[in-house]
Amino acid sequence: MASGTQRLRRFLRRASPRAAALVGALVAVPSCFLGLCLDDHWIAAHAHDATRFRPALRPMWDLFSFYTADSSTRFLRDLGVAPWWTDTEVRIRFFRPLASVTHWLDALLGGSALVQHAQSLVWYALLVGVVAAVLRSVAKSRLAAALGSLIFALAAGHSLPATWISNRNAVVSSVCAVVAIGLYVAALRRGRQALLAAGAFALALGGGEMALGAAGFFLAAELTLARDALRRRALRLLPQALVFAVWAAIYRGLGYGVRGSGMYLDPGADPLSYLQALPTRFAALTGSALTGVPPETFSMLPPGQQPLAAALFLALALAVAWLFREALAKSASARFFLLSLGLATLPACGTLPAGRLLVLASVAAAGLLGEGLVAASRPGRSRASRVACGLLAVVHGPLAAVAFVGSTFGLYAVEQRLGSASADLDALGLQGSSCVVFVHAPMLVNGYLLVQRESRGLSSPRFSLNLSATDRPVRIQRVGAAALSVEAREGFYGAGDIGLLTRSLGRPFPTDTRVEHPCGALTVEAVTADGVPTRVRFDAATDQLPLLEWVDGRLVPVPWPAANQRFERAGGSRI
Repeated sequence: MASGTQRLRRFLRRASPRAAALVGALVAVPSCFLGLCLDDHWIAAHAHDATRFRPALRPMWDLFSFYTADSSTRFLRDLGVAPWWTDTEVRIRFFRPLASVTHWLDALLGGSALVQHAQSLVWYALLVGVVAAVLRSVAKSRLAAALGSLIFALAAGHSLPATWISNRNAVVSSVCAVVAIGLYVAALRRGRQALLAAGAFALALGGGEMALGAAGFFLAAELTLARDALRRRALRLLPQALVFAVWAAIYRGLGYGVRGSGMYLDPGADPLSYLQALPTRFAALTGSALTGVPPETFSMLPPGQQPLAAALFLALALAVAWLFREALAKSASARFFLLSLGLATLPACGTLPAGRLLVLASVAAAGLLGEGLVAASRPGRSRASRVACGLLAVVHGPLAAVAFVGSTFGLYAVEQRLGSASADLDALGLQGSSCVVFVHAPMLVNGYLLVQRESRGLSSPRFSLNLSATDRPVRIQRVGAAALSVEAREGFYGAGDIGLLTRSLGRPFPTDTRVEHPCGALTVEAVTADGVPTRVRFDAATDQLPLLEWVDGRLVPVPWPAANQRFERAGGSRI
């Protein structure tokens, strides 16, 4: 009588790409009933041509250009969508016309949240299906391909790209990129040019920058799978290189890319900063792809602890490679997957490590895991090897599925908390105010509250200002008739946090810098050695401005302090 393991092996061998696609769709189904969240409201503002945000809106084919000019950036800062320390010269523009078109299609189909989630679900099912087809064509065995396909479908890091409408671009670009990879490998095996792959690669780059990782697969294929002359390999790579060159010329020529952000690092515009951050980010991402440990654990640590965390991620990745040493020694496809993982991860190192950045790179990780687990768990292997394989299978199987669904609901729990804050604003009768000041609240409150209200058809304060959107301790004191001193001794933002989105540490604040805002003026009175403000004076337009703070997930009013009265907050302003 067949054992459970043997029955599982037979089942996986019979599994088809369509079955894998079905698994991918099933884990993403719960998101269809969860509505819009965070950046989704910004896309809705474009779809409805929201008058409130018109100075910052872009054409529907250019939805991923966020900070494009000094004037629109200053407008967003005045609204309160961007923090007061925003550098008006910051530029964050991503070239994703294909992904933008899918949101235009949402609008044509009625624009409901259900329709938008349904389209994202279809894209994710399609992605899992094409990944399964490519793995079947490349992997050493059907069992390894099927196992890799299941691991890919359930990867927890895919939850946001599959279920968060605004992150659909990662799936759209990856679908085209995986098709390009499959076409390239097929052309390589036939000893032919890969012109169709070049066309799919061009389409993928129109979906998003994640598709740059496909170039890593092309190069890895030539180094591990190809058997023809070097000249023919170079000629096969040439069309892909030309596609990249044309894309890069268009990208730079039209002003796309990142400048002045401390969270996004553009390797083309600022290679030095990118290279400095590369080792630790690369270790966190590759280690996560192979072990299933979320890379966000690295990003959430203080900067001083991140090198140690990166070393641990790297050690875990090397341990997995050692476990799979037999497969790597005997299988060219396993070596292809390992090299592709490393090369495809490089573009993802341009921002703080997160699972959603690994969608394309995890195609290679899933392929390697499939081959490695099959080889390392065969009869005759050591007990330690079989135990390690069992742990990896559990982490990348049932635990990953639970984390996938949990991450989906976690994102929308944040949306619900913002909804509660919106209700607090109405309960306090502040929806029609000229200006509302948050003395201490999470960045997401000022970043998304007004956008969410606009999307829901609610009136909002004309302007808002978050004085201390930080998770660090702050001290607030009244120092004048309508003036507050706000002190954050560790800085209002710092390495590794979202406060660097719109201002790089390379753009220090001189003391006495004055920031004009419709709610009043802020004067920087003290800074760290790096030029990060630690104390600012806020001269309000009037002492009648309503003051609010975030307390246990609610917005509560704060009375203006008495003269020279101070109060302190211990931080903990996370949403």
